[in-house]
Amino acid sequence: MREFEQVVVANAEGPHYYDYEGGVDNGATPPPDGTYPIVVIAQDLEGQRVRVEKELTIQFGGVPRVRIFSPPNGQTVTWNKTAVTLCDTLTFTVTVENYGTTPIRTSGPPPGTLYDSEWNYNTLGWFTEAGVFRLGIGYENELTNYPYRWALGNPEDLEMIDGFTYLMPGQRVLVTGSIRMTNVFGNRNPQPVWAGLIHEDVEVVRFYERVDPHAITLDLPDEANMPVCEPREVPEFPEGN
Repeated sequence: MREFEQVVVANAEGPHYYDYEGGVDNGATPPPDGTYPIVVIAQDLEGQRVRVEKELTIQFGGVPRVRIFSPPNGQTVTWNKTAVTLCDTLTFTVTVENYGTTPIRTSGPPPGTLYDSEWNYNTLGWFTEAGVFRLGIGYENELTNYPYRWALGNPEDLEMIDGFTYLMPGQRVLVTGSIRMTNVFGNRNPQPVWAGLIHEDVEVVRFYERVDPHAITLDLPDEANMPVCEPREVPEFPEGN
């Protein structure tokens, strides 16, 4: 195991850090579930040795494999319309599948959540969570990568394990969501809009970014007739999350 070198130079006096990720960072399959002994031996130049032993338990291990499912017929991402006016709402539907052998951790907001177009997932209080998967909607010239995000399934679709929600192996779910067009988003009109799978603090899942782009037209009146959208409260972040 290589040292994760930070402030202290390797082999110098001070604290040293080692990061064990089971090989996942290098694309390897982690060890099977089970309890493993961990032995650490530290020795200085004088020959003094310290030995520490602990156990590491791996549960629900494996490589997460999740995809946006493309049906044999029809579109991968379906939208309720391709042209909207200001204050109108766009709604999409996507099918997501856990095609691997390990549970996929996910987090809200739940499918069906309605964003205003100037909001993003931080506005709703669903901040980035390292390791979770979410379905995102993005567009060209976005200020935040995939600003509109949803959980991979409703609460009743997911299984709670140790306080976290998971999409289980072999499970397929519908993810829907809506965006109320309260402003002109991006610099193009029509605006290319697409879906993506985000593995937060890791990557946008390979082969599942910019999925099925659609050109969405925002019909704009002249400046004198520009509507003002009715104000809307930001949905309250649910307790216990």
